[in-house]
Amino acid sequence: MEVQEVFAAAPATRALAVLALAAGAAACGRIGFDGTSPQDLVDADTSMPDATTTLLDAGATSGYETGFDTFDDWTISGEPMWECGAQTDDAFGPASGTSGDTVCGTGINQNYEATNAVGFLTSPILSLSGLARPQFSFWMDLESEVNTCGGDFSCDGAYIALSVNESDFIPVRFGEQGLQGLLPNAIAIGPGGNPGWAESQPEGDWAEVVLDLLALDTPGLDTIEPSDTLQFRFAFVADASIGDLPGWYIDDVRLFDAPVVAPRSLPYFEDFESADGWTTSGGGDIWEIGPLLQGSPGPGSTISGSSLAATGVNQIYELSPNGPRHTQSFLTSPPISLAAASAPHLTLWMDLDTQINQDGGHIALSVNGGPFSPVVAGDVGLTGVNYTNDGSLAATNWPATDGWSGLAPVDDWVRIDVSLFELTSPGLDEIAAGDSIEIRFGFLAGRNDSSRPGWYIDDVEVADP
Repeated sequence: MEVQEVFAAAPATRALAVLALAAGAAACGRIGFDGTSPQDLVDADTSMPDATTTLLDAGATSGYETGFDTFDDWTISGEPMWECGAQTDDAFGPASGTSGDTVCGTGINQNYEATNAVGFLTSPILSLSGLARPQFSFWMDLESEVNTCGGDFSCDGAYIALSVNESDFIPVRFGEQGLQGLLPNAIAIGPGGNPGWAESQPEGDWAEVVLDLLALDTPGLDTIEPSDTLQFRFAFVADASIGDLPGWYIDDVRLFDAPVVAPRSLPYFEDFESADGWTTSGGGDIWEIGPLLQGSPGPGSTISGSSLAATGVNQIYELSPNGPRHTQSFLTSPPISLAAASAPHLTLWMDLDTQINQDGGHIALSVNGGPFSPVVAGDVGLTGVNYTNDGSLAATNWPATDGWSGLAPVDDWVRIDVSLFELTSPGLDEIAAGDSIEIRFGFLAGRNDSSRPGWYIDDVEVADP
């Protein structure tokens, strides 16, 4: 399935924003290249370096994209591990870039070095002016050392950070809901480090990462406005023990406006026979839409028609392949207008069977194109089967999330009713006539159990009673 339908056909309009992606290497219990500890390396990486190497003068005007044939004032700082040039040898990373041979990476046509250091690749300053719903995307190919420093962090790996209006760089948090495509799989890069990607991500191929900039919920990045400037940084962490892996490669960086999607009107009904405008995103691409076959491990039948949405329509849901962490995957509706609503309700039918308190699902809503806010346990607007746990779903190695987990209900369909104008959850307590909403079903899957059917959704409706 596609990462996000709204991004696939987005035109690359020109805009100026500051994007910095930092590649850094931190020692596992060793002293860093400049005499600092690994934690010092991570903490010191939050602000713009005093000395940088300018690759090319700034040239962006309105909107931005680069395949690194030219570098538009991208800079390299920290340990000089980053290179930009023609990648042609698949013995060391990808055989080529995504749209040509030129890429930026931690070593062009060679493995990255075990430098015990941090290096950064940083974008020019870019303005979001003129973009209604700005998106930042890039393609990446990564192969690094993983999980050899103990605990749930990796000695080597990659992460991204953003600077808003030339302030300190803030790493994107683990579980960031505005980050779609290939999601970070490591809780920390380096001891006490930042969340990011490690090991092979994806397996031997390029993958796209997309940030919906106005939907970010990382503290410090959750108030980005269209009038801001942004800077993005790619960061890679490598210790001193391994130097025989390709590293991190970046190509086709874009800042663009998401296309406007006309909201659906009320009454809105989706039985997933066509699923027009629904999109999937997130790690593992768990969500599927299709016909339920006889012998499916889930419910014996649909609520109506022959199709439904599920975390595996005719199979058990897939577990995270990336260690003792969780994968999040989303199913998102098109925008739905409440312009003519007087007391609208969101109703749906669900059947869920997961590992209790570790795997499960939750509902979140976006209002007028803003960030997705979850419906929390105890919200008076949620009836049917209320959340079976309060703030404990995947709380281990994941931001605590209210949701359904285990059997909810027991081996049967149940109807969920959300009274939209009566919601009390933060960010959802002022929904009113004239607003538009998007519905998101979020599912978290761990790696400790592979025998459960997962989450099934059918007959989603938004209408006045």
